[in-house]
Amino acid sequence: MKTITFIICLFIIVTTSFGVNEIDNKKLSETLKILKEVNTNWKQEDLSFILNDLLKINLTNLKREPIKYHLKFVEKILRHRRPSNLTVHQETKRNLNLDYLKYYWESGNFPTNSFHETSTPYFVDIFGIHCAVGFMLKNEGVVELIRKIKEENNYLFIDELNNKYTELVLWSQDNGFTMKELSWIQPTYPPQQQDMLPIGNGGGVDGHVNILKANPDESILFMAGDFTAIDGFSANSIVGWDGDNWMNLGSGIDGEIFDIHFHNNKLHISGDFKIHGEENFANIAYWENNTWVKLQDGDSGVIYKMETYQEQ
Repeated sequence: MKTITFIICLFIIVTTSFGVNEIDNKKLSETLKILKEVNTNWKQEDLSFILNDLLKINLTNLKREPIKYHLKFVEKILRHRRPSNLTVHQETKRNLNLDYLKYYWESGNFPTNSFHETSTPYFVDIFGIHCAVGFMLKNEGVVELIRKIKEENNYLFIDELNNKYTELVLWSQDNGFTMKELSWIQPTYPPQQQDMLPIGNGGGVDGHVNILKANPDESILFMAGDFTAIDGFSANSIVGWDGDNWMNLGSGIDGEIFDIHFHNNKLHISGDFKIHGEENFANIAYWENNTWVKLQDGDSGVIYKMETYQEQ
């Protein structure tokens, strides 16, 4: 009986251990899949050093912040891996840049993919946010190289930049990194999720809107066209939206506006209209001191589009 009891207990222990390992392997497989969606350089063997971190991680958190966890894990691994024969200078610079990388992922302020439908690297996004490698370069004062990459090849992988910018290769060598390591650091960024939401209370417009344009600091969105009310708010052909409230621009415009343009910090409009209360057509005017000022008097034809020309 004792022997039988021992065998049964052993069977239960082995079965339980096997079940835990099976769950762990499934979690590690899912984790690797998520990390590889951020950067394809991840490999199964890379997980061994951070195994305890991965077993503790909440997969929901990982899916919600994959770029942050990717950079966190890469930073940890690179701190314990060293290319051979680093000088004291290279070792010091490498550690300093890994400190920059730690600060970067902890801040969680990453580039936005504004123009691509698939995950894509962005060296610097339209808001001026740098990628992880770009952030390290910025903190090292390598601004001219950042500018060149942003203007010429902003969406390329490090492996591709490697063949185009000798300065980047020299920087990596001076700072104790291999180009392969920089490639592993560099994330890709998923496309933005686009949600269409109504402006205001969703009350609609009693005409049509031809143009929407924000002012230079993007604090006000202007809408213009041929209407007398929008969202229940009285407005003749043009109105502003500050994110919370509608803004009336004087007594408005009688007629149709086709374009909005900002020049010399002034809001200009063009179209087929009169300034409210006046007899003659204006067709082009600007907003100043809470009133519309026309640039010409008399019907000179409909103006559909405006552009600023400045001679160099």
